[in-house]
Amino acid sequence: MVRDGRLVAIRTLSELRAAAPRRLTIRFSRPVSPCTDLAGATVVKRDADCWVLDVQGPIGSVIAALSAMPVADVDVASFTLDEAILRLFGESPRC
Repeated sequence: MVRDGRLVAIRTLSELRAAAPRRLTIRFSRPVSPCTDLAGATVVKRDADCWVLDVQGPIGSVIAALSAMPVADVDVASFTLDEAILRLFGESPRC
């Protein structure tokens, strides 16, 4: 990959996909406080009834942290290749 005329990275598509985080959207059945420690997750948005997190690697520790909470639904989405490339270039993906 080249950015502004300079070589930024040499990666295969498989490497790009593997390095990209997954986005978890957690909806709660009732409002929750934001005091839970979510090691391995980056908080994108945190409302009383919905959290959006980016998780790199295994999501087991995040799921374990949520186990005592009133979780109504969890959506797990992989980042697209476009989003992975934007992150590599230091740009934020669009929400």
